[in-house]
Amino acid sequence: MAKIEENLRTWLTGYASLAVIVGERVHVNNVPEESDPPYIWLGRAGIGREDAIDDTPGSQPFVQRFDCEIYAADIEQVMDAAELIHAKHAHRGTFGAGTVQGLFVTDHADDYIPRGAMDDEGLHGAFLQLEIVGNQ
Repeated sequence: MAKIEENLRTWLTGYASLAVIVGERVHVNNVPEESDPPYIWLGRAGIGREDAIDDTPGSQPFVQRFDCEIYAADIEQVMDAAELIHAKHAHRGTFGAGTVQGLFVTDHADDYIPRGAMDDEGLHGAFLQLEIVGNQ
């Protein structure tokens, strides 16, 4: 079974309108040095459980959150990519090799500290949080 990170990356790279901007440059946890912008960086931000007495040990968390950072030298590419991802708010159904009950997109608060930036590059960025509910 594919990990949720793989499903998220596959789902984003399979979104044709977004692929026009970032191509295959969607990275989980680190951005390879040879990856030129524009690109998307993803990192796990937390989980939530809906526990029940008959749950099996090691079951998947019901809610998983990811930071989603979009970087490009051109601010228009950043804003366009962010709008495309926002347009997927409340997505239900196919999600990479699995399915989700819901995927919800929000902007990060102003005090969010980006983690995927190459600070000396002078790139523009947009910072979102993706909440994935009921991944199977």
